Amino acid sequence: MNGLIRYLSVFGNDPNVPLPTLSQTTNPKQFESINAVVRNNIVAFSQAAGINMWSTSGTRILHNTLWNTQEVSQNAILINAVAHSDQYTGAGYLVVPCENITIVNNIMTK
Repeated sequence: MNGLIRYLSVFGNDPNVPLPTLSQTTNPKQFESINAVVRNNIVAFSQAAGINMWSTSGTRILHNTLWNTQEVSQNAILINAVAHSDQYTGAGYLVVPCENITIVNNIMTK
């Protein structure tokens, strides 16, 4: 992803559309994004987080400028988990947190 944008989200598979990355065989932890790279972007004037990560593994956030983000809520870069509503474990829904995130050389201002 490169360019001038309002916010970025690193996640997102429609639970009604099975993709190979959500397969129990190739992705047993059920991450929604694996090894994504967000690099060299200018993210400006977001009311909430400028970059969102939800249930990702190995994501790298590199050399971005976040200008006037988080005006109302969240953080400039949000790291969050996803509760998979279609996967009930008996103890609750499967919650998949982010892991192995790298955040390097980003400029963030409010």
